[in-house]
Amino acid sequence: KNITVDVINKDKLNSKLSIQSITLDKEEVIIKGTDDEKSIHNINNVATVKALVDVGGIEEAGVNKIDKAKLVAYDKYGNVVDVEMVPSKVSATVSIVSPKTTVPLKIIPKGEVEFGKAISSMTSSVGQVTVYGEESVIKDLQYIPVEVDVTGLSNTKTFNIVIEKPTGIRDISISNVNVTVSLGEVKEKVIDDIKIDPINLDSNYSPQSLGKNSSVTSVIVKGTESVLASIDASTIKATVDLSGLGEGEHVVDVIVTGEDLRATYTAKPTKITVKIFKK
Repeated sequence: KNITVDVINKDKLNSKLSIQSITLDKEEVIIKGTDDEKSIHNINNVATVKALVDVGGIEEAGVNKIDKAKLVAYDKYGNVVDVEMVPSKVSATVSIVSPKTTVPLKIIPKGEVEFGKAISSMTSSVGQVTVYGEESVIKDLQYIPVEVDVTGLSNTKTFNIVIEKPTGIRDISISNVNVTVSLGEVKEKVIDDIKIDPINLDSNYSPQSLGKNSSVTSVIVKGTESVLASIDASTIKATVDLSGLGEGEHVVDVIVTGEDLRATYTAKPTKITVKIFKK
């Protein structure tokens, strides 16, 4: 029978470490037993043979040799089959790596501050962190989000925030960060002619804007005077979500977002009519 690997005590591996590969010194094992269907030693019941490779004692990245990894035979239901195996144990070579990258923290305010106020600045005690995880995950990671609940905030305040690990990230160089949110007097301005982009429409359909008012929107931006000064049309995006819609005319919400999270953005009008037809 061919031997496969079953990793045990993976949860005890240092969170900064990752298994890159495991190779065994033998690929096959000879099974000895009986072909008596009533016997618990029936070799015909063996579906798989696994080498139990214990990685719990590995502390550092590099190539690690694990001797005497026990071989266990299982039937198709996952039950252990009591048969003799030659050899009964194998050696495993475990390659351990520590994939990491450094990314910035992105402060994301949640909720609305007190009426008449706006966020003038958001500063954190740490600007970037080192994250550890699978190479496939961290290579596309652009930032670590840090959400701050500013609901009803009326004065400058410093928050101590626990950094949540995104899916696929096993460890972060720090677990907490202090975020100071400062406020100022709210102002507003209107930015016109923001192009509306349709998203999530089935590929069998095409959208059609019904007049100028359904292809562009105005956006009311609220923030402090210094924040508003740096915001223009290039930093604002407007979309309509057409997921699940078919042929015909539909009234949909206009969703607007801006790069500067200190400001708030509202579409004017908040809804438009879009006609969808088959290609």
